[in-house]
Amino acid sequence: MTDYSSVAEEFLIFDRPIIFADHLANATGRDRAHRDKGDWEELFNAGERVTDKSTFEETLAKVLSAPDADAPKRRKLRDYVFENLDGHCAARAAKAIISMRT
Repeated sequence: MTDYSSVAEEFLIFDRPIIFADHLANATGRDRAHRDKGDWEELFNAGERVTDKSTFEETLAKVLSAPDADAPKRRKLRDYVFENLDGHCAARAAKAIISMRT
């Protein structure tokens, strides 16, 4: 579970259901501007959105009973956000850092 955070994008790597706490869904003014300043809709559509705490347990049960329901959307977004998930990203980063030092 997450809100407006890059944690949601990072969690896409695990290909597990995501529940978003959309606590600013009905916000106005500055709070609404904060919510709308990013491009959240595509990410929100890759999971379930909770706008009222009373629906959390129902939403949790839903995603646990059908964890692959949003999998195609999650995978598509994951592949867009992360260019190469071959397990060698840290090695490539280290190599690039070392090459900048010389």
